Amino acid sequence: MQGTTPRVSRPGESRPARPTGRRRIALLIVVVIGALPMTQCLRQDEVECEEAVALLKECCPGFDAKLINCEFSPGSCTSDAVYPTLSTADSECILGRSCDALNANKTCQHVLDLNARDEAERDNPDTATAVEADGGGGGAICL
Repeated sequence: MQGTTPRVSRPGESRPARPTGRRRIALLIVVVIGALPMTQCLRQDEVECEEAVALLKECCPGFDAKLINCEFSPGSCTSDAVYPTLSTADSECILGRSCDALNANKTCQHVLDLNARDEAERDNPDTATAVEADGGGGGAICL
């Protein structure tokens, strides 16, 4: 078996410099400051919608979470803003219920129906109804 010996620096030969304590701190600060904008990408209604949809997927057999829109799009000159299907009020209501209560009230089907209606309204703006400022139906699921 052939062994390898560690390379020893010879006098006059330079080794790569290791970061000093100050350099490490500076690097850490740059990384943290660079990462801050990424933490502010999601809106509260998006986060709550995602959490509510995750609960519905857990509680409702066959519930396809991919069908539900939980993203906000600010719109542009040619298109209106698109809000998450579930309003903040709906998401909080869903998160406050047990699986038994969600199934007894057919909440999963109501969410799918609401999402289908929202998509139809986006496809045909002439049929759109007024949308609350916080997006979604503003409590349409948990009446």
